[in-house]
Amino acid sequence: MKRAGPRRTSAHAAPAAQRRASGMPDTPPRFLAALRRARVALRIARRSSARSLGRSALIVTLVALPVAGMAAITLIIPSTVATTAERLAVTLGHTEAQIQLSMPGRSLHQDPFSIMYSDPTGEETEPVELRALFPADTRMIPVFDTSVTAKTRSGVAVLDAVEGETWDPSLAGHYDVTAGQTPQNANEVMASAAMLDRLGLSLGDEAELLAPVQKTVTVVGELDDRTQPSSGQTLFGFAGTFGGDTNAENNPEANTYVPDAIVDWAQVQKLNEHGIVALSRDVVENPPPAGTHPSVSEGSARGTWIVVAGLIVGFGLLEVMLLAGAAFAVGARAQERSLATVASVGSNRSTIFSIIAANGVVLGALGGIAGVGVGIGAGSVFMWLTNDGSATMYFGYHLWWPAMIGVAIFAIIIGWAGAVVPAIRASKLDVIAALRGARRRSTPSKRRPIIGIIAVLGGVSLTLLGGILNIVLAERGFLDSRGILYGALFALLLVGPIVAQLGLLLCSGLVLRFLARLLSHRGVAARLASRDASRNPGRSVPALAVIMTTVFAAVFAMTMMTSTETTSRANYGYSTMPGQVRLTLNYWDQETRLQAMYTKPDEFVAAVRAAVDVDTVRTLKGVADARGPASPDAQLSDTEAAQLVPALALPPANRCSAISAWDGPLTNQAARQAMKEMEGDWRCQHSFVTSGISVNGSRDHITVGDNADLALILDAEPTQAAKDALANGGAVSLYPEYLTDDKVTVSWWTAESWQDSFYGTSRFGEGMGEAEKSVSINAVVQEAAHPINFGIFISEQTAQTLGLDYADSIVLASTTTLPTDDQTDALNAAIDTLIQQPGQYWAEVERGPTMASNALSWGLLALSALIAVGAAAVAIGLARFDGRRDQATLAAIGSSPRVQRGFGFWQAVMIAGTGAVLGTAVGLIPPIALTLPGSGTSFAAPWLLIMTIAILLPFAIACISWLFPGRKAAVYRAVIE
Repeated sequence: MKRAGPRRTSAHAAPAAQRRASGMPDTPPRFLAALRRARVALRIARRSSARSLGRSALIVTLVALPVAGMAAITLIIPSTVATTAERLAVTLGHTEAQIQLSMPGRSLHQDPFSIMYSDPTGEETEPVELRALFPADTRMIPVFDTSVTAKTRSGVAVLDAVEGETWDPSLAGHYDVTAGQTPQNANEVMASAAMLDRLGLSLGDEAELLAPVQKTVTVVGELDDRTQPSSGQTLFGFAGTFGGDTNAENNPEANTYVPDAIVDWAQVQKLNEHGIVALSRDVVENPPPAGTHPSVSEGSARGTWIVVAGLIVGFGLLEVMLLAGAAFAVGARAQERSLATVASVGSNRSTIFSIIAANGVVLGALGGIAGVGVGIGAGSVFMWLTNDGSATMYFGYHLWWPAMIGVAIFAIIIGWAGAVVPAIRASKLDVIAALRGARRRSTPSKRRPIIGIIAVLGGVSLTLLGGILNIVLAERGFLDSRGILYGALFALLLVGPIVAQLGLLLCSGLVLRFLARLLSHRGVAARLASRDASRNPGRSVPALAVIMTTVFAAVFAMTMMTSTETTSRANYGYSTMPGQVRLTLNYWDQETRLQAMYTKPDEFVAAVRAAVDVDTVRTLKGVADARGPASPDAQLSDTEAAQLVPALALPPANRCSAISAWDGPLTNQAARQAMKEMEGDWRCQHSFVTSGISVNGSRDHITVGDNADLALILDAEPTQAAKDALANGGAVSLYPEYLTDDKVTVSWWTAESWQDSFYGTSRFGEGMGEAEKSVSINAVVQEAAHPINFGIFISEQTAQTLGLDYADSIVLASTTTLPTDDQTDALNAAIDTLIQQPGQYWAEVERGPTMASNALSWGLLALSALIAVGAAAVAIGLARFDGRRDQATLAAIGSSPRVQRGFGFWQAVMIAGTGAVLGTAVGLIPPIALTLPGSGTSFAAPWLLIMTIAILLPFAIACISWLFPGRKAAVYRAVIE
């Protein structure tokens, strides 16, 4: 029998007792246990990450890529936002204020931080001289934009010019002298570097100005407008150098700078009383109290972009967490035996959770450090490549280290969040089964697809509801306020697609199982790959989700860009078919101050052939439209007043009635109503028809010629019906509005009636009463591919039968390549020489609307393809890593390499194909909602690009997977005795 000895005190008990005796706080045992657990977990995570370098590098890359994007955005976006000092330097230079006569004689209220102002108060004041509002000795520098016609290195062109002493030292920062000297008189000018190249001159050379003043000036220096890109072509001179107003201080189009006098808020308000706004350095640096002034800045637009950018970043982080989570899940399955061993020696679930979660922290930290470094470098390179030389493109290099540290810390959170779900699953492992090497088969949920279908229907409904609300609010004018209703609309249009995608994500397991059943009879490889993808949703669904969201964003962006551009193209006012050059034979004679006609069109034809790359060029004849009086005091003689002037008549039933609403002042509500009526009325779709007769006769409505002339106008072969109409004395109308009962009508009014219409009505050609005579002829319609400035086309014989006087009117040329600036300048110079009117003629080149969506859409396709290929590569790589035992089993029973290649092919089809098709379907929903009838935008989808991203891209990924089947599986043979 042992004697009971004294109770021994542990080594940790004595210090604890001493701490209690001394009054020191006792460290909680749970906290110490958590620290020990974290230390052990981090050590194990570091070692396991080092052992699985391939998997670790994959996760680090997944984390680093979005972090690099965030770091680059954190550098680029702040660099585009000016600090107060930077904005004042670019806008004011070293001056104290910039003043503009916005609405002389009308009181208004302005924003103190810009020259924007709210609606006028309605109080009329007596217009005053700007100098009368300042002390007599106040120095002012008026600057205003104008244009000048000058000879260039290749011909003649209309160039941008600025009048005013922009080279004054007080404007440095806005206008910088980069070379040479400053002008000393009105015969000396400065030029931007790009303008010197356009003119083909060096400093000290002379430039020849042609209009509005004709003289020779000397280029004495080079000046850089810091608000313009380096490609900006501008001439600079004193006020009046280019024919502008020498008293520019009171010109509403001028910006007047005050170099020395401080303009405080009280002075600004005094200027507002006279309809004058001012951007003051003193006011910006010492703003008035909030609430004492109107806010008319466009912060709502910036807020919208911030929300959109936040959603894009959020989607990107979600995709990364999904893929990283799949990688952690595969890694956790690979470590099941090791984790089971840890659990078998007494570790609890929290320890297992900490080990897997620590993997996320370690790899997230590495990805954060790498991503921030790559992002700063990529952002710097991007800014260097995209800098156009303007100070307003990037106001500075705004690298803010606290934000970068925050991005790196966020990377750790991303890594930890991606490892949470796999860590929870790993903490619930069956120790005995894991030690035996048994696998747990995932059981599909029956509730999840039902919830997913409901979410898809709900998301689609929310999106369409947002589109309908957009139309209703726009019609009622409630979107102008950007208030709660606008926020609700914005939320519907953003939340709807997100909910729909989450619903598809919940249904994706069901979709994969359905596809596995369909592919079960397509061969061994298709059956094995489809079953593997459907039975392992933990690694299949994340990759599918990444591809789906990527394709969704690309399809949405491409469709909206195409729809917007299609609408703009439909509203674009074409003069001729794209690529054509139009030269009118009438021009303005500077000596007589009247319209003159050049009678040698063959010389115009020769000039066109010499200057541009001509395909076809012809001289077209026309019946001259009526013109307005040559001068306000012009009087018609009795003979002239009785002269009959023909015009193409627009049938009363085909006239656009809604256009008359624009003849007087309109409220916003009335303007929206008129626009809605015009959009829905077929008679109001073509501006050439609705605008009627031009006062200066620049657009004749009746053209005379043969089939070849009509083919050139249409840039297409006339139809047989058109040819028959011309041959049988009929007309070909380019617009259906001119026809009634398959006939067009030519009517004659007296010259006096036309003059009365000019002075007595708001629209030339209206209110003239009954025509003196009218003749109707049979007609057919052949519309051009674009609405162009031609009305009807008749043959010479028909014109003679109708008694119409016609003559050479224009020279029209189609080109093989669009004329360059140099070619256009050369053509202008040639025509100037012919008509002996320097600087008074400009060739009309139809370049069409700017087409940017096609290139941007292909860029989006390339970016989406890169992300989709990366996601598919991750998914297929994880599947191969996770299925090594299965591959070894297949190799052991004699499967051919063809099966292994086919397995990768069909696995890519399952994952990439399903994600691309689902993403395409949901990506079309927001554009449809935003282009509903009445929205003002026409739906137009780039179907070639959509088919490429939905079908060809997954097929390409599958082919790549087939070409690179991975390492050959090891074969393990059991020895049987």
